Amino acid sequence: MKKQGYGSTDVKVQMSRRTLLKSAAIAAAAPLLAGRAHASERRIVIRTSGGDLTQSYEEHVVRPFTEKTGIQVTQITSGPTPLNMIKGMVDTKSYSWDMAEISLLSSLALSDQYLEPLNIDNDPDIAAVPAHMRTALYIPMYLYASVFAYREDRLKGDGIPKNWAEFYDIKKFPARRSLRRAALDTFESALLADGVSGDALYPLDGDRALKKLDTVKNDIAIWWETGSQSTHLLASGEVDLIATWSQRVNTAIKGGTPAKIVWKDGYYATAGWGILKGAPKADMCREFIKFATNPERQAAFAVKPSVGPVHPKAFDYIPKEIMASLPTYPENFQQLIPVDAAFWGKNRSALEAKFDAWLLSK
Repeated sequence: MKKQGYGSTDVKVQMSRRTLLKSAAIAAAAPLLAGRAHASERRIVIRTSGGDLTQSYEEHVVRPFTEKTGIQVTQITSGPTPLNMIKGMVDTKSYSWDMAEISLLSSLALSDQYLEPLNIDNDPDIAAVPAHMRTALYIPMYLYASVFAYREDRLKGDGIPKNWAEFYDIKKFPARRSLRRAALDTFESALLADGVSGDALYPLDGDRALKKLDTVKNDIAIWWETGSQSTHLLASGEVDLIATWSQRVNTAIKGGTPAKIVWKDGYYATAGWGILKGAPKADMCREFIKFATNPERQAAFAVKPSVGPVHPKAFDYIPKEIMASLPTYPENFQQLIPVDAAFWGKNRSALEAKFDAWLLSK
């Protein structure tokens, strides 16, 4: 009996020691677990477009923001803005992203049903961005321009088109040409080539645009579908003239392609930030947006992807040899026409269907 009693007491002692050790381990781990939970709370996930833009965000915005605020930022990249994914996250209140880099056109499509009011207009850097470029739901980060470019080693002197009318003049300016395989961007160029002035461009006349496109349809060597494809076409020499985005031309130029942009009657749009409706970390996102809109930061960000900073003072921090390649450089920007995002928001589906039917017709 004594032995049995002794044995029973020994078990109790072992259990007591295990409990004590376990409690001590939990107590020791508690600060670490709390730190991890806190770190998770101080973290936002943003969607960006990929490529040079994402790399530039990481170097000039994301890392400096984390260093200053302690808020961790994770970038998730994707191609064209995935509107349905954003809608799904908001509808189900299951947020893979807290905010997204989107175009003004996409922000209008999402509206206040899917985007959170920013409420940051009192920030001096936000207020410095031109009012017509921002809304209550959207603040631009950069501007991009639809232009045309030519190969300087192929076209020279009087053989260089100086405007859209000459770009569309096949007889006077023979060259291998490329246009975007979309109504968006292409209809603007066709109407400008047909004599429509920039201030009368919208609402777009789709039938008139297609009539003008009829005059060049058989002479378009390639209808490009992605920005990277347009860069390749110019860089490889497959085409001599191309209508594309200015940053895509600059990518080719940086790679050694002898090309030049024609800014005359180009047309511009912006891309920037929208916070998902109901995102639990919206206030951290607002801090990130204000941080990103600082002019010195915008200047550093814009150089690698060759986009236009939207803060007017950003050019105070950009090297002179780079300024002239950017769309918001004053001499370039004064030649550009704003794209009517509201018009495209209402009419894009119908016009793209009309364009596709035209392209497939004989």
